[in-house]
Amino acid sequence: MGKGGGDSSAQYRQDEQARQAAIRDGTAKIDETFAQFDDDFYTKQREAFLDFARPQLEDQRADASRELVYSLASWRGPRARKRRPSCQSCTI
Repeated sequence: MGKGGGDSSAQYRQDEQARQAAIRDGTAKIDETFAQFDDDFYTKQREAFLDFARPQLEDQRADASRELVYSLASWRGPRARKRRPSCQSCTI
């Protein structure tokens, strides 16, 4: 260890300070860029999606309800079941 050690540690300290400053500057730029993505932004996004999807979901629900009614109507209860042939008596 000689006299040159003091110069290198000062340089390391200066480099570290510059690195930390660059990190702070980069963090500030990232924060500024993404500041627009707040709770209000996501609330608007959610509402826009629901406005888009809701009519399709309502159509799908109506179709499923209609299909259920048709299926139940074609079943006609236990008496109709007795009149239908069983698989053993079916001819192919």
